[in-house]
Amino acid sequence: MYVKKKYDILWNIKLAISIANLEKIKLNDNHWKVIYILRYLYFKYNIHPNIRILINELKKKHKDIEWNSVSLFNLFPNGVIKQASKIAGLPQNNICL
Repeated sequence: MYVKKKYDILWNIKLAISIANLEKIKLNDNHWKVIYILRYLYFKYNIHPNIRILINELKKKHKDIEWNSVSLFNLFPNGVIKQASKIAGLPQNNICL
């Protein structure tokens, strides 16, 4: 059973756009795909996935793009998991990527 967490209730698209603007990122469709996959993985498994898990999930759900670490770092240059998780409204974790 899914229980909404405090940070889940507070997060919304406007907030994500504001955080992205502070990070100097203009969100496009590919950014949103990553953000929603991160939120899905976090709320389903209660984890911040590593890059390999994130890429595998993106490849399963969004086959229209060549997902790899380079494409992800182009979207989130200050650390894929850390920066995307921040925009996705997920709690901070000691992540270096």
